[in-house]
Amino acid sequence: EIGVRLVGSEMCIRDRGAPVLSYFMLFWSPAVISQFINSINAFGSIHFKTLWKPLTAGEFKAFLSICLALGYVKYHDRATAFQDSSFGSTFIQRMMTLQRFEMILRSWHWEDTTTVSKEQKAALKKANPFWAVDSFSTMMASQCQQLYKCGQYIDVDEQCVP
Repeated sequence: EIGVRLVGSEMCIRDRGAPVLSYFMLFWSPAVISQFINSINAFGSIHFKTLWKPLTAGEFKAFLSICLALGYVKYHDRATAFQDSSFGSTFIQRMMTLQRFEMILRSWHWEDTTTVSKEQKAALKKANPFWAVDSFSTMMASQCQQLYKCGQYIDVDEQCVP
């Protein structure tokens, strides 16, 4: 791996000229995407029954792209981006319908909770309120620690510390 020097830090990447998507894929590996897809499909098939169409890796990446776009470009509400008007986004409209986006969003799970009983969920929530995303959070933190090394000088904004 080639270390690219940033101001006061180092980010380990394979190719300095790599597209932005390559950086994203350092955190969202095929295994991560597969786990999300399996959990989303399990939840979606139970809750949307015959309306549910199995999610593919390409469609999930399109969904993530829309989530990022909606976080970057501010709309009055989510539906506006999907509208065929001067306020809508052709980028988003070409990827999927609002109905499909909403179905995936409602089904978005890291852990497959369809096999966990209500009693088990209650016990897991009591032991760890974040149990359904705990392994994802741990994995992302590990990736951040592995890929980003802080330099000698670190500036912590007072708003970061409660």
